[in-house]
Amino acid sequence: MKVKNFAILIVMVLIFKNTTAQTKFLLDTDIKIVSSKNIGMTQMEFGGNFTRLLGKRFKISNTFKYNNVSVDYQNYFSYSNERLRQYNGIQNTFELSYFLSAKTALRMQAEPTALFQSKLQLDDIALFGSVEMDYVIDTENTFSFGLKKTNTFGQKQFLPIVSYYHKFSNSTSMDIGFPKAKISYSNNPSNSFMLTNTFSGSYYNLDNPLTFDTKKADIASFAQMTTSLEYARIINQNWQLTFKGGYDFNRKYELLNDQSDRINNFKINHGSNFSVAIKYQL
Repeated sequence: MKVKNFAILIVMVLIFKNTTAQTKFLLDTDIKIVSSKNIGMTQMEFGGNFTRLLGKRFKISNTFKYNNVSVDYQNYFSYSNERLRQYNGIQNTFELSYFLSAKTALRMQAEPTALFQSKLQLDDIALFGSVEMDYVIDTENTFSFGLKKTNTFGQKQFLPIVSYYHKFSNSTSMDIGFPKAKISYSNNPSNSFMLTNTFSGSYYNLDNPLTFDTKKADIASFAQMTTSLEYARIINQNWQLTFKGGYDFNRKYELLNDQSDRINNFKINHGSNFSVAIKYQL
């Protein structure tokens, strides 16, 4: 781990350690390895979250994440290896939930995000967010819908949010929707298994534009659809481990100009991924 990345993690711990009177506080670390025929990636993510109830009507939640993406071109793209090896992202998500009634809740998120290579500048900061409504049909069924400004497909855009949650039993449930679907099973309070399908992605501003056939690229864009099997193990009241293995479909790694027009496509292949996450709850 680079010294800079370790320093950012220490600062995050100190910030959250000094946050007081919170109902729930969580720190997590996630390391993801992506393999393919021509390009490999390693993603490290550090984060923290706290939530707090404010009376009977309101709940606030704040999540801070830092991620670093390291790209291994495996000598496939020798002309641009050094300038396109590292990408960094910093995201803070503030969520406010307002319980309109026992069955209906309104959730609003604000997500200031910085996406860059190594030099953080004012232009690298973007504001994402969402508005979502949850409606509890009964104790076993919940329907949610809303609208989100996001970078899920590797560029800024508005996307609909929709999901339907159904609880089959105390051990089995499903959450079907977009951009994520999940089926969960737990054989005891300490073990849980999840089959998920997720659309995800991001973009990063380049420190300096790259030229391809007289055209300038300013942005690196990533996107994929991932189907994976997860296993989560609660070790004790503080520690939890999660192992995830899956396969990425429709992977994209492209360079775009400042108008989001494609300048270069690396044609990254489909491939497997594996990740390990460690969570600590205070």
